[in-house]
Amino acid sequence: SFYHQHVMKRSRLYISMLVLCIGCLDNINVFAQNTLPAKDAISIGSAVTLPSGKGENDFTDLHKNTFCFTADANYRHFLSPHAAVGATYQFYGTHSGKDLFRCHYIAPTLTFRALQNEATSSLYFTVGAGYFHYADRIHSRTAANHTFNHGYFGTSISLGYEWMIGKSISTQLHLDFLSAKWG
Repeated sequence: SFYHQHVMKRSRLYISMLVLCIGCLDNINVFAQNTLPAKDAISIGSAVTLPSGKGENDFTDLHKNTFCFTADANYRHFLSPHAAVGATYQFYGTHSGKDLFRCHYIAPTLTFRALQNEATSSLYFTVGAGYFHYADRIHSRTAANHTFNHGYFGTSISLGYEWMIGKSISTQLHLDFLSAKWG
């Protein structure tokens, strides 16, 4: 009877240690999955922006300080933990009365990042060069109504910070610069 109780206590100890080890391994596995992407990342976002620049009677000249809606989608394939190739699409649009402003930008990109906090956050820098399409429609001037619709070579730079908010989900805060070669 004493021998039987000793074997039962020892069995419970082994089972408890096994459960503890499995729990520790499971936590390590979950922690390893809660890092920024090592291979592929897709991001979708939107914001409110303030366009700036100088043109000749275009939307931004006529309606200075008019807020603009922005939407973007990005794909990045990481060649290493610190460098990625990808693509971006950005849309900018607003209106003021009957006047309308729309821009589309699509480009291949290169991203460089510095991982921090055991790969749960990073500082990153992205550059791109591609197609920039600008369109506006101005009706507010009776003497100079016009519609402008043209494509250009465009470039972009993005500086940002990304951090994990959950398993396989992160968020970003970034500052984007987009410009075009006006012909």
